[in-house]
Amino acid sequence: MKRLFQLILIILLTTTSTASYAFIGKFKALFKLGVGTEGIKVIDNVATEALSLRKIDKKLINKLSSQKEVEIIQAVKETPDEAILSNYKNIDDVSLKNDTDDWWRYLHPGYRHLAKDVKPENFIYACETNTGEVYYFSLLPKRNLALVSSSADMIGSQRLKIRSSSPEGTVLINLDSNGTKDYFFLLPNYQFYVGNHPTSSEFEVLPNGQCYNTEINFNKNEIKFTQYQITQEKREPKFIEKNLNNFIYLILIWIGWSIFGYLFDKNIKKDEKKKIKFFNLIIFISAFQLLLANIIAVGFLMLSSSNIQYEYLWIGLAILMMYIIFQIRDKSSKSLKECKSWTKNDFGKIGEFRYKLYHRVGYHNIWVLTGFIIIYIFFLNTI
Repeated sequence: MKRLFQLILIILLTTTSTASYAFIGKFKALFKLGVGTEGIKVIDNVATEALSLRKIDKKLINKLSSQKEVEIIQAVKETPDEAILSNYKNIDDVSLKNDTDDWWRYLHPGYRHLAKDVKPENFIYACETNTGEVYYFSLLPKRNLALVSSSADMIGSQRLKIRSSSPEGTVLINLDSNGTKDYFFLLPNYQFYVGNHPTSSEFEVLPNGQCYNTEINFNKNEIKFTQYQITQEKREPKFIEKNLNNFIYLILIWIGWSIFGYLFDKNIKKDEKKKIKFFNLIIFISAFQLLLANIIAVGFLMLSSSNIQYEYLWIGLAILMMYIIFQIRDKSSKSLKECKSWTKNDFGKIGEFRYKLYHRVGYHNIWVLTGFIIIYIFFLNTI
């Protein structure tokens, strides 16, 4: 969006300058387009980012006996023993109602974070509530089966009904001893909800826990808990961020210079002799003021694409500075048109060249501003 705005500015600047000029050039690609499925975008916005694996302390989540943990590990083997599966009670019909037979994709870390095609292998997804209750979800895609083992006595070990599965999350249901339903929402970004279904819309829930991927060592009967995190690369500050103090000084200089130029011009115009004597200085003051305005306009654009807050404020100030520059251009254009019918005597002792010099600078300054913006897009914005 920012770079599109910059490109539009260049087009506006070049197309509004004069009809006899055409801006010809090739621009670098301003956008990097990523391709991914909608599911990946919804579930985790880091599918194409560099990831690191954070190991979780086993004591944080393991609140079951070692014997129970071994039973859970055995239940997720490729061909789990039927005797072990028989320990999970309540729901017999665990088939998925809708046509989504790849529900496990929305939980598997390979799909969620790495955007890879993954095989429907059995795995464990572990979740812990804010109150410290732990739930181990044994997910068996080949059998279209989900199990839960919990440290909460009312839940225990149960078969789960797979209510639905989508990029918004997977909903699992069990029946407690009183026959009422408990809902388990396995949500994006490791969020988790357990409890009664509180609202009419399925995913209008406030998460009350977080989840972990697991790595299972079947030989040692061990479960390791992990989470994928975005690798935070150290970012070098941009050019404008390194020189922010200098940019502030530049703005103050421009304001001070503008006030000085206004007072100087107002005083000189009262005396014709002074005006002729100091006309070169008048041209320098005005031209330098215009040059500073160009640099400040580009500086505000650079601020808008930096990590400094108030992006829209900087864009607004950049537009304001460009408006001031365009106003100068319009006045210069009108002055040059008026001079077309003048004779040499009309220019007096100042002379035609000197009189037209600043007006020509003001009129053609549009190319200076365009050049600054092009330099910014191609070079400074990458520093």
